[in-house]
Amino acid sequence: MNGPIVAVASPSDLDLMDIYDDPEYAKDDVVTYLSMRDNGRQTRQQYLSSLVTKRQERIEHEVNRIAKLRVKFFANKTKQDLIAIHERRLAEWRKEAIDNQARHLQELATRRMNYNASNAEPGEERSRRLKVFQNEKRVLDAITNWDKDVPSTLPVRASPVPADGNEKRDYGLKACIMHFKKGGGGHTHQHKHAGVIGEFPNQKVPISDLLSDTEDNPLKEPCKDGMVRYFHLPTNNMAWIEQVLAFYYKEDLASHDHKKAPHMRGRAERLLSREYWKGQMHGGSEHPVHARHMRPRCSSVPSFAARTTSSLPGSRRTSTVDVLSDTFSSRNQPTTSQASQNFALFMPYLHWETNSRRAKMAEVVAEITTKKESITSVTRREPDEKERARVDFYRAVEQGKLRAKYKDIPRARTKCLGPYLMSIAKIADAMDYEADERLLRDHLHQNPPLHIRRTLDQSYFWTLEDTTSRDRDQVVYRGTKGGKYWNSRVVMVDQLWLWILDEHTILTSFPRRWGRNKPDPSGVHKSLRERLNHLEDDRINSVYDLALIVIDQCSRVFFDRTKPIDQRPEVMDIFSNTIAHVTGMKTIAFETFWIQMRMDSLKDPLQHSEKSVRAYLNVNPEGALLRESQDIVKDFKKALEKMNEREDRKQEQPALAHLRKVLEDVVLKDVGLKLGDFESESLKPQYIRVPKSTLINAAEILEQILERRAEIEELEEAAKRTSQQLQDLLALKQQQASIIEARMALKRADLSIHQGRSIMLFTIVTIFFLPLSFFTSIFGMNNQEWEASPMSIHRQFRFMFPVSFAVITVSLLLAFSVWTRALGRMLVVVAWAALVEYSPIHWIKEHVPLSSQRFAEIERSAMKRFHERKAERLGKRHDDWLKDMDEKKRAKEQKDKEMERREYRKAKRKADGSWKRSNANGRALDREGVEETVEVFGKERDVHMV
Repeated sequence: MNGPIVAVASPSDLDLMDIYDDPEYAKDDVVTYLSMRDNGRQTRQQYLSSLVTKRQERIEHEVNRIAKLRVKFFANKTKQDLIAIHERRLAEWRKEAIDNQARHLQELATRRMNYNASNAEPGEERSRRLKVFQNEKRVLDAITNWDKDVPSTLPVRASPVPADGNEKRDYGLKACIMHFKKGGGGHTHQHKHAGVIGEFPNQKVPISDLLSDTEDNPLKEPCKDGMVRYFHLPTNNMAWIEQVLAFYYKEDLASHDHKKAPHMRGRAERLLSREYWKGQMHGGSEHPVHARHMRPRCSSVPSFAARTTSSLPGSRRTSTVDVLSDTFSSRNQPTTSQASQNFALFMPYLHWETNSRRAKMAEVVAEITTKKESITSVTRREPDEKERARVDFYRAVEQGKLRAKYKDIPRARTKCLGPYLMSIAKIADAMDYEADERLLRDHLHQNPPLHIRRTLDQSYFWTLEDTTSRDRDQVVYRGTKGGKYWNSRVVMVDQLWLWILDEHTILTSFPRRWGRNKPDPSGVHKSLRERLNHLEDDRINSVYDLALIVIDQCSRVFFDRTKPIDQRPEVMDIFSNTIAHVTGMKTIAFETFWIQMRMDSLKDPLQHSEKSVRAYLNVNPEGALLRESQDIVKDFKKALEKMNEREDRKQEQPALAHLRKVLEDVVLKDVGLKLGDFESESLKPQYIRVPKSTLINAAEILEQILERRAEIEELEEAAKRTSQQLQDLLALKQQQASIIEARMALKRADLSIHQGRSIMLFTIVTIFFLPLSFFTSIFGMNNQEWEASPMSIHRQFRFMFPVSFAVITVSLLLAFSVWTRALGRMLVVVAWAALVEYSPIHWIKEHVPLSSQRFAEIERSAMKRFHERKAERLGKRHDDWLKDMDEKKRAKEQKDKEMERREYRKAKRKADGSWKRSNANGRALDREGVEETVEVFGKERDVHMV
């Protein structure tokens, strides 16, 4: 029989597993049983026989589930590479263990001998250590029985076994069913269907059975009066919802026609009409997958009395449904009111997921989407250029950070055991979410589609193709990055779909976390079952009480303050601690700023050092705090938007507020007026009783939800205040830096004045000595005039000092006297004006254009003539070059013709000589052939000449 090769550990292999007892295992029967080994203190069979029957059935059920999961996993074609890697790691580890067995035995003997020689730790501790040595010796001896012929290549795997059709349809998922007595609490209902297992509140049925058209389908079982039943689907699959509603109302899904009049539609057809179903879906095929969600809404769907099979085309009903309006329309009950029968509610709520599982889910979604687009040849919508650049930049930054962080860590030589254990961990993780992965592959792009879980940023920035960098920037992600589990968590946005089908039945659908995650105390439905199991008997009096509990449970997971025993993040505490940290750092930053201000105030305002200036110009610490506070504010903004989905009402959550409003309206209005609006008794809407306790519960739950929203708003306001204070601090630092810069500018101005004075001093000295040095140079020149008539030093001084004094005096007056400069300017301007007026210069200025425009025009004209001359010269050269090339070409052609003529004559003479030299034996050259050769050569010559 061909089948997948599953690596099953032999008894000798089991010896190498966990050989020590862990007290944690004793807390759960299944974990204790699976952790036992055949050679332990107590075998599995003995332990199983010691348990009661119910516990034995639980363990056997888990063992069978694991066996089926193994078969389906090893039959999955997409997991063959992972399985092959595991088998290769196993072979390598076994080979390493066999090769090093002798060395490990010798080291163990040495350690044991040294311990015995030390005579330390007598008593109980010594017995424990000796037992450890015995266990290690037993493990090493077990390697001797291993097969030493380790294959060099992997075994050939048989083709995967196709999974059963029913297994593929429900993917191992189960729907939950609960029954309640009105005012009496929950109980275990005995279903006709054999597939329903468990007890209240954990009664479950395979989804494949719930979606099958059989008579024992739990959806088709009638519900007794005074009972409330609850069906739950663990995924937001629109196709499954449509089938469940069709089976419940016994209608044919294929016969639904949304073009029919509302009063002619079946009840499932009305609930699935575009107004209440597909028309509420946001996101289409042109958008990313995470843009797909149902718009928040709570709708009361009109419910008319049932008609016979003839009045409902395609209906599966075999008889009329009892009209309940007369039974439940009594006005004489002061404690009850009446409401429309059907409700459809879509509400987002906040949950969480580990970052590794989120990344794997995103990877599978991207793979499925890419494969679909390649098969259908649909061009993928190109993201915005800026967005792609931003994603590439963030990815490069992340990779750069990782390389910079780990580049200096020395790489130790890895042993084979580590990769082998890692491969086991990867397979265990892949098996955990294998059912969810198959569900995605089969239903993600179907019509109607499956709605996936979304991160907080995916729900807010739904147009972005990739939000990985934003998801890793969540406050919760950073707050859980260094936790004890070493697995960061992120906030997710899930959807609650809820339908009140009639007075007895409620249907919900919301997703679970990615993977099996057993046990998962933070699971919404798990916590809901725990709550319903310990609920007071008189708490549920109608389907509305149960609906309110479901809504409250979905909205409270995010605010659970209890200390989690799993990886669930304490979201509100993380936000509070982060805000407290940022606030504390902000306080330190303010104190540092004011201390620096006080220190600067003690100094001379103009004596600030460069270090103090740089302290004000460095805004990196405050900028980092501001970024952190703004991230907190953005996360709160996204969370509040998903909690409230504010539309028209600003103070209440629309879904629950609308439900309460409907119930209150029914109490205040006379139902008889509504019934009187219908002409036919068969068209009267059905009504059910709504106790006033339900309205009280609705008010209480709504108050709790508003308190949770107020808690988030309070934290958001604290984060906003901190952010605003950090902005004020940055503004103060900027203002202080501006003031210091102004003071430094004044100081630099004073320095400039001093420097100007120094320059002026040097200028004055230069003015003094420049004329004197000029005269000394004149008198020191060697020339005929000075040599022929020698001049005395006295006479030279008489020339030098008066002239120098006059020059120095005029220069100083022009430099320091405004009156002198004005007088000099007046004299120069007046003299020049007089000169121009009373000389021919004015005629030149008037008749000769000497403006800058004229000079530019002359320049352009001259340059134009120069360019034309250059172009003419170049054109003439080009013509000469063309003429020269033509002459060379004709000369070459003439020479080629002459050469061909010579070759022709030479060939002809050679042919004639060969004819004459023909021998006497009659073997002569064929003259015709020679002539033909000559003729061909001539033709070739003519062609060549042409």
